[in-house]
Amino acid sequence: MADEESLGKYIRNQREQLNMSLLELSTRSAVAYSHLSRIENESTIPSPETIVKIADQLEGDLTLMLQKANNLPRVILDRLLERDSAVRLQTLQRAVDGADGSYDDTGDDLARLVQDAKLTNQDVADFRAAISDLLQLAPHARRAVLQMISTLSGDEGSGASD
Repeated sequence: MADEESLGKYIRNQREQLNMSLLELSTRSAVAYSHLSRIENESTIPSPETIVKIADQLEGDLTLMLQKANNLPRVILDRLLERDSAVRLQTLQRAVDGADGSYDDTGDDLARLVQDAKLTNQDVADFRAAISDLLQLAPHARRAVLQMISTLSGDEGSGASD
């Protein structure tokens, strides 16, 4: 029999893995401290909007969190997830395409990285494909891949060095 972790326990575990206090999560997510405490203690079921705010701050698996809350019909959850995935991919695509000068703040950072690293158009295309593949992974798998990259780079993700 599988051990079913509740939404409250999942949130607490995610928060503790990030060494984040309940107060810090409250501040970052704009969800009241007392409400977060009740969620973690399983005294209340948060709204889908609250779950999204919490998931954003905890780098949590939004799908899993919404499923654990069990407060959305599956068909709506599936549609939200499809749209969320498409929006993330479009945002990333715009940022990567931003290297041509038509970018927002995210594109500014990415364009600077492309220029500083002296990436070729093929490099950018390869990174775009790799990032697209990465976005298709479950959040825990993405974090594992990113951790592996940070470990291999030797500088814990603080940026590339020559």
